[in-house]
This record gives sequence, structure tokens and C-alpha cells, in this order.
Amino acid sequence: MAAALNAGDRRALLMGGLALTLLLGAFRGFPALLRATSQARELAVGARAEAARARSDAASRPLRAASLRDVSSALDSAAAYVMHAPGTSTLVAQSSQEVAELAASLSVLLQEVSTMAVDSSRAPLRVIRLRLTGEGDVLGIPAFLGALEAGSLMADVRRLRIDAADPSAPIDRPERLHFEAQIDVVGWVGERPK
Repeated sequence: MAAALNAGDRRALLMGGLALTLLLGAFRGFPALLRATSQARELAVGARAEAARARSDAASRPLRAASLRDVSSALDSAAAYVMHAPGTSTLVAQSSQEVAELAASLSVLLQEVSTMAVDSSRAPLRVIRLRLTGEGDVLGIPAFLGALEAGSLMADVRRLRIDAADPSAPIDRPERLHFEAQIDVVGWVGERPK
């Protein structure tokens, strides 16, 4: 069949095939080439921005060291307000004892002080969750809880439930209240910061 085509027909078929190849290349290849070019441009811009950030970080290193010193000194000054103990068990015992002494000084009868959990994820600080159960009068319990939060323990009252200790008590007898509380106490385990 190719022999039956004259030279003009062969030329027309060749030109048509070439034009079709060029059109397919333009519609398929050209957009892909543009995408690849824009991606390369974005990568180059990103690399330049990363290099600029690295230069900026390197230039601000003395500032960061000063910031770390500030944070360290703030931590040291805050450490003066939290309990210190050589170990976690000693810290738990100390905090329980201080809670009991504070309750006794404010005429609050503690029936139970138990450790619920110890969070040591922020070493050397420990957060000790204590469960308190006790009785007191209308003035004693708020004074006790306020002293826990504002005093040397730096405790945080997390939960509180207050009920009448004896709902059937006569009116002429001072009302006693029963309470249950969960508190968090922060302490420092290990060597005292200098």
C-alpha cells in the first residue's frame, strides 16, 4: 500500500503525523514540564528560606543562651517555694505530714490522707495527688483549703465535695461538715538548686 502512495501523499501523512506528535507533546508534555519547573522553583525558594532561618538562628544563639539563663534563674527562685526531698517517697511523706499539721492547726479533723498518684514527667519536679477526707466546721474547711493553696505547700485543690456530717443533728449544735478533696502538691526531688 505504501508503494501505491505517491510522494505528495507520503509527505502529507508524514506532516500530519509530525503535527499530531507535536500537538500531543504540547498538551501532555508541556504542562508536565511547567509543573516540574515550578516544583524546582518552589524547592529552591524553600531551600533559600531554610538557609535564611539557619543564619537567623545562628545569629540569635547568644540571645537564646541568655533566655535559658533567665529560665534557669526563674526555676531556681521558684524552687525556694516548693518542698525538697532526697526521694519521691520522702516527698510524699513530707507533704502528707504538712497537710495533717495544717489541718490540726485550723481545727480540721483529717480522717484520711492517701496518695493517689505521683507524676514525675517534669523531673526533678514531682506532682503528688493526695486524697483528703475529713471533718470541720463552716469556717475551718475553707480556711484549711485556702491555706493549702496559699501556704508553703503550693497545693492546688482539684476536686472538692462537702456534705453535712450528720444531717439529723439538732439545730443548737454547731454544724460539722464532711469533706473529700483531691489536691496536687508540687515538690522538688534531688539536690536543691544553687
